[in-house]
Amino acid sequence: MNPTIPQTDEDVVNKIKKLTLEENPDVLFPSGYSTAFVGIYYDEEMEMHGVVYCENTIIELLMNEFRHDLEPGDDLYETAREFYHFNVKGSHFSTHPPVKFILT
Repeated sequence: MNPTIPQTDEDVVNKIKKLTLEENPDVLFPSGYSTAFVGIYYDEEMEMHGVVYCENTIIELLMNEFRHDLEPGDDLYETAREFYHFNVKGSHFSTHPPVKFILT
């Protein structure tokens, strides 16, 4: 386990606080994917911080989560990828900068 990679949502919040130098940063992030956290960015137009997550890591986490629930013949990767695109990446919050996802 790499100690610089957040392991819990609380670790992500602490990392965001450290990076933004704010005690209570107004930053939204997808919970449950702490090991996919990459960093933050500043949205000039909204004058707020946003977060950056690794798309591949989230899909891997979802594959582990869905592994035991698939029907025979279902494609694990496609199921996780579809869930990611619709439920994680597809989430938008109009009052906050969008979560950015990168491929690594």
